[in-house]
Amino acid sequence: MVLLDEAEERGILIGDRYRVPGALRRTGLIEAVDVEADRVRTRVWRLDAGEIDLPDPLLIADGHHRYETAVTFREEQPDATHTFVVAVSSRSAGLEIFPTHRVAADLDVEPDTWMTSTWDQSSLALYREGNFYRVDSDDELDARAVERYASEVEYTPNAQEAIDAVDSGLFQAAFLVRAPTVEQVAAFARRGETMPQKSTYFYPKLTSGLLFHPIGDVE
Repeated sequence: MVLLDEAEERGILIGDRYRVPGALRRTGLIEAVDVEADRVRTRVWRLDAGEIDLPDPLLIADGHHRYETAVTFREEQPDATHTFVVAVSSRSAGLEIFPTHRVAADLDVEPDTWMTSTWDQSSLALYREGNFYRVDSDDELDARAVERYASEVEYTPNAQEAIDAVDSGLFQAAFLVRAPTVEQVAAFARRGETMPQKSTYFYPKLTSGLLFHPIGDVE
């Protein structure tokens, strides 16, 4: 996924309003796909082959490893000059980022914490032995802060699943993180920094498997 800073003014697809630039509208768009899965509706319009001017800059907000893999594959297969991308306005009202929580079997470093009566969602939180703790961290990104305390973690976007995993005894601790904002994601990209793995869980997600991009001759 890439974010378009000025897309709202230029009329790129925004949220569920499906606005398109006038230049595209005049080409006679043909709606090729309209499906719904997991309460998300995905619509695809077929365009004539050609270049489309998009506003700058484009920020890779998710799927960095897929992009890097595509670049590597192009070096091995020169015919692979294109890849899929989802372009979304950073100002879209429909764009959300959910947190991806971490569970750890062991802690490498003990964090500075204090117990709270419930999950304090205004900060990075730790859950273990049936209790919630607020974690004292000066890192702007909770997902990166967790790396200080646990190097081996597993992930879940569901906070209750993380808590249940600890209560079951399979894991020692659950780190309940706050989702990064779109502004934070953009700031990381502009600084040339890569966010930690599983930092962004963008919603809604397009239905997988609707489009295929063949490489080379197709019989």
